[in-house]
Amino acid sequence: PPSSTASSAVPASITAAGTGTASIHPVPGTTGEIDGKAFSPKLAQLVGAVMKDGRAVVLIHGGSDCVAPEDAKSGDGSILLTVPWKDGYKTDLAALRRAKGGSLGEAAFVRKKQVSATFKPSGLVTVVSAPTEKGKVGKMKIDLTSGGYILTGDLDVMVCGS
Repeated sequence: PPSSTASSAVPASITAAGTGTASIHPVPGTTGEIDGKAFSPKLAQLVGAVMKDGRAVVLIHGGSDCVAPEDAKSGDGSILLTVPWKDGYKTDLAALRRAKGGSLGEAAFVRKKQVSATFKPSGLVTVVSAPTEKGKVGKMKIDLTSGGYILTGDLDVMVCGS
């Protein structure tokens, strides 16, 4: 695996005992850049409820707590992936619809509310465990590349909506 450039410190708000939520591990290390700027996310979360077709939106971002995609702070980047949220399900990232026009599609990178035209991920996401109750933590294995950008490893996914 690539060398880690992400901080290994986990925010207290994520690991605090007695909060009623499971502790999660930070997003695995990343290398490279997206649109000429480094992106080292810290948290992966499920946004909203699982859709009727079984898919869910996973948001990978630099924050330390659950956020709505539109609440990203200026300069923060985020990766949005719409994947089937089922134990054991694998998704070929290259097969996901890219952001186009006003639509985020199924795979997008957004920074400062600007959707990247160069983000074209390939690789594989495997959903290891897919809980749906708010506060639970799911697991994914991710092997994502887009140009020179690499995000690979085990990924904890906080369920932020119900």
